[in-house]
Amino acid sequence: MKRQLDTPYHFTGSGLPDVYLLSGVNVEQDAEYGELITIDRLPELFIAIAIALISKKGPLTGKEMRFLRKRMERTQDELAKELCVDGQTVANYEKDKHKPGPADIALRMLFVAHLMETLDEDRANELRLDAEDLMRASRRRNRPRETGPWRVAD
Repeated sequence: MKRQLDTPYHFTGSGLPDVYLLSGVNVEQDAEYGELITIDRLPELFIAIAIALISKKGPLTGKEMRFLRKRMERTQDELAKELCVDGQTVANYEKDKHKPGPADIALRMLFVAHLMETLDEDRANELRLDAEDLMRASRRRNRPRETGPWRVAD
């Protein structure tokens, strides 16, 4: 029997420390494995988290940069070439050893371009994303608060 959780779910599967889900999380008891957690519409959840990150004020943390890089399916060396730095520099950003400075803004813009390339029109409309919304988000404005069957907690 499936049931929704009564309290926010700490979603550690994102690789980010502060992601809590308020809905879209189901719990099922399995005789062999015990409690099983399923998350509705996981790909859309990752996009919503990414949009919240590129929309946030202040610099990205190393873990946030790593999250965005992984969503773009880039290695550290591949991202380094796009940011005009070396792979070790990206590794240092992700370990919070160096502040990314302009690379922070460049990564946000690269992620916007990645979304524009990968989402088809129907999918973008389903997620209520369009180029104008993404550009506003990349300029750290208009932070989406709710997308899909779950909300990303502040």
